[in-house]
Amino acid sequence: MLASPRVRSLIEPDLSFVRGFDYYTGSIFEGKFDDDSGYGSICSGGRYDNLAEGFGTQKLPGVGFSIGLTRILAREEKKRREIGRLPPSDQ
Repeated sequence: MLASPRVRSLIEPDLSFVRGFDYYTGSIFEGKFDDDSGYGSICSGGRYDNLAEGFGTQKLPGVGFSIGLTRILAREEKKRREIGRLPPSDQ
């Protein structure tokens, strides 16, 4: 999927990106809308290799992520309202 030219054109790596959580142990990511719509992060995640060890269990490798469905749906609803306000087409 990442080999697709369309997908590659939508991804912008930022090697200076840092998240403020000590439990990340490797690669991290964050997704945002490509416009400056003010919604912030809509997905994020990364490697958590030492997270389980902090809860008294053995060291286990882990990967996790979250998706901001509320933000995504709010933006889509806003877009629908804006489309509904467009003047009728002359066609």
